[in-house]
Amino acid sequence: ALAIGFLARWRRAGGRIAPDLLTDPRRWPLRLAPWVAVGWGLVAFNTTVEMPSCSDRDALGVTTLLEDGAAFDLASNGRTLLAVHREERRLTLLDLRTGVRVDIPVAGGEPEEVLALPGTEDYLVTVVLEETEPYGSEASLIRVGPAGAKTLAGPPLCAVASMVWDPVDGSVLLGCELEPTVRRMQPSTNWISGAVLNGSTQGLEDLVLADGRLFSVPLLNGVAVQVLDAASLALLQTRRIGGFVYEAEVDLPRRRLVLSRFVDSAIVALHLDTLETVARGRTAFGVRPIEVFADRGRIAAASMMHTGPWLLDAQTLRGRRMDLGGLSKGLAQDPDGHTLY
Repeated sequence: ALAIGFLARWRRAGGRIAPDLLTDPRRWPLRLAPWVAVGWGLVAFNTTVEMPSCSDRDALGVTTLLEDGAAFDLASNGRTLLAVHREERRLTLLDLRTGVRVDIPVAGGEPEEVLALPGTEDYLVTVVLEETEPYGSEASLIRVGPAGAKTLAGPPLCAVASMVWDPVDGSVLLGCELEPTVRRMQPSTNWISGAVLNGSTQGLEDLVLADGRLFSVPLLNGVAVQVLDAASLALLQTRRIGGFVYEAEVDLPRRRLVLSRFVDSAIVALHLDTLETVARGRTAFGVRPIEVFADRGRIAAASMMHTGPWLLDAQTLRGRRMDLGGLSKGLAQDPDGHTLY
């Protein structure tokens, strides 16, 4: 309503609504001025009015576990839950059986991504180091568990944005956000390798393993889904889809690779073998985390800019939005396959 009112007032004052770009290029800034003003006005409204008003709400079947601080990411092994508070530089380890929580401060940077390490009680957390140029170009790893937190020694890491556990050798593959670099971390010894030769040609915002293949998607540095051989990391397949893909998940029963398209406001499903688009579901601008409940035929998604989450049918990608309040950067699935955090 504010945007329409502004444009109407601009028109009554003698301005043009539709920008005429066939005129003198020197007049383009004036022609585009109302649209630029409206765009920035809507961004300001979203960040100063809409987003702060998204309070949490109670709903049937929903239990509140933590209420302090904004969680950037979270993961669960079924016994505990680890929440990452990036801005506060803090981790919260919650025992899901007793409700006992332990707050763990993080020094030297901002914690971001978290992965539950199978076969252990521990989690692996990335920390973006603050004393780097440019900021965010290097990271370290912290191993967190009931015994405490420990920064892992090893060679300097790039900006690690993705971690995936490899069941073949029990290692964790680490992918860099801004470059095609892969490393391996061995949980049994906490050893971190140097850069591993691989066929990727773009940033690795997220990684997922399926059928002996490693699927990678880019955020800013790249525009394609790339498929690597899980053993050799040789490039097998590429499908151009555009950038700003935040997360990827596999839906094996339906043979699909499910992607969250941040700018496109959509969840997209590609055939796992051909990478052809087979389904698309609209959510909201800023859609980021997704979780596939394959056995239940459901997909959960959430947005950084809108209240949620969305619960979608895995086949059609249609469903409903649960207005629980808040703005979600992270979702996590309990190993029981029935619980969403």
